[in-house]
Amino acid sequence: MIGPKAAFFPDFHFTPFGRLPGIEIHANAIATLLENRAIAEALPNPNQQGIVVFLGVAAAGLMISKFSRRATLRSLLALGLATAWVGAGYISFTYGGLILPVAVPVLAIVLSGLSFLVTGAVADLLEKLRLRRTLERYVAAPIVREILDQPENYQTLLQGRKLKVAVLFCDIRGFTTLAYKLPAEQLVAQLNVYLNAMVEAITEARGTIDKFVGDAVMAEFGSPISQGEKNDALNAIRAALGMRQSLATLRQQWQQDGKCQFYNGIGISYGEVIAGNIGSLQRLEYTVIGDAVNVASRVEGLTKHFMTDLLITGALYELIQDEIEVVFLGEHPLRGRDSLTPLYSVVGFKGDNPSLYHQVHHELKHYLNATESDESDSEVMP
Repeated sequence: MIGPKAAFFPDFHFTPFGRLPGIEIHANAIATLLENRAIAEALPNPNQQGIVVFLGVAAAGLMISKFSRRATLRSLLALGLATAWVGAGYISFTYGGLILPVAVPVLAIVLSGLSFLVTGAVADLLEKLRLRRTLERYVAAPIVREILDQPENYQTLLQGRKLKVAVLFCDIRGFTTLAYKLPAEQLVAQLNVYLNAMVEAITEARGTIDKFVGDAVMAEFGSPISQGEKNDALNAIRAALGMRQSLATLRQQWQQDGKCQFYNGIGISYGEVIAGNIGSLQRLEYTVIGDAVNVASRVEGLTKHFMTDLLITGALYELIQDEIEVVFLGEHPLRGRDSLTPLYSVVGFKGDNPSLYHQVHHELKHYLNATESDESDSEVMP
């Protein structure tokens, strides 16, 4: 090829490699064709480009969505896939002379990663708020914060798990008789005051309110967060003794106000349960089910028979026998169990003043005897 290269000729043009004379640009083009090194579109058909880009971006999005539930990991995977696509385009262009679509798919993958990051962060925030509202109905605020500070585990706490917990049942003695005696408004108001005091005693001892069944309260210690078997058992005793003290204080106040007196029975067992969100699609409740729950309910029912306010099983006593004063009541059958169950009436922690225990038992015996007399009189009435 023949052509001018002198600087004063106006035949210079800008190229990616600087200003070159026209004759050299033509020479390079011919050499490229002769050596079969021409750059070409890998997918010359626009429809093919669209299909490949769509499938590639869709596959990348599917990989990102299936990779992990954490938004941060998804965004990092999106960045890695975008980088890989850019690398593939560079290799194809440099060593194969083929131009792959790069800008649109890389931008789409990066934006999808950012969308996963934003939506994941918002979803995590909403999930934490929902879980906080759910747990704060049952659990003390410090335990809720402890649960939410575990980013890997807090979402799995509501799923089914096997745990060892202390289960507490509490019921008002002679409540049916009280319901007949008191006006509905007074009964509900007084019951709410009573339940509020019981709940405060349970949550202060790091317990979880499971449910209310009329005047009865069910709680567990060790679910959803365990403090260790011995500490869970001790927390259950602390809650029960706090409930005893709170109710005694309420009775003094009610006596001054001329209101009816409430006495309760508390039964506590220790054992394995299944914990999780249980219920229908319309209503789910965080609860525990299992043999320990049934035993605690049966033991609470026996408090009336033994005329005591606090009974525990042998399984619970073995964990904390060095910490509490008890009265052994022997081994007794429980409905639904083949073996006998050792039962203990709890006086208090070792070194505590036992005067409240004796006072409550003295008053409870008189109350139960009076209640039984009222029920007997009502049964013979025409």
